[in-house]
Amino acid sequence: MRISRQKALLLTALILVASWSVISCERTTQAVGSANRAADFTLKDDTGADYNFYENTKGKVVLLNFWAKRCPACKTELPNLVAMYDKYGADGLEVIGVDTDASGVSAMKAAVSQYGINYHLLTGSSREIGQIVSSLGGFRFIPTTFIINRDGDVVEKLSGPKGKAYLEAAVKKLL
Repeated sequence: MRISRQKALLLTALILVASWSVISCERTTQAVGSANRAADFTLKDDTGADYNFYENTKGKVVLLNFWAKRCPACKTELPNLVAMYDKYGADGLEVIGVDTDASGVSAMKAAVSQYGINYHLLTGSSREIGQIVSSLGGFRFIPTTFIINRDGDVVEKLSGPKGKAYLEAAVKKLL
């Protein structure tokens, strides 16, 4: 009888841990609404040059992706973002990766080379990145991607890595 009770307690504990894991991952998609305008910002790109968000994205659909090299899920998503920019960059899609670790220009240069990234990677101070995140309503997990329409309105917030098919469907309706 004692063994059955221990098994029941263990099973209950496992169920609680699994439930907490699913809830805490927050891999859901959340509509933000077109009234939420993306704020302007300037960060350094992987060449060390200033990259101004409004100047470079005016009239474009944007995938604004917050990521970090230390994040396995972020690395899983990178090929999908590269493919999206390859396929739709000429049609008005801008893909931007913002380094949430504020690693600096040399780390972004290394990431471009290491992962074959063909879109803009941006970095800045923790304070600058925190202000951008705050202006977008914040988020708890990376990767997080904001889809921004041609008018500069945030239309969708994606938590967790998304597949190419999902990203493509979301982008195609805005192009």
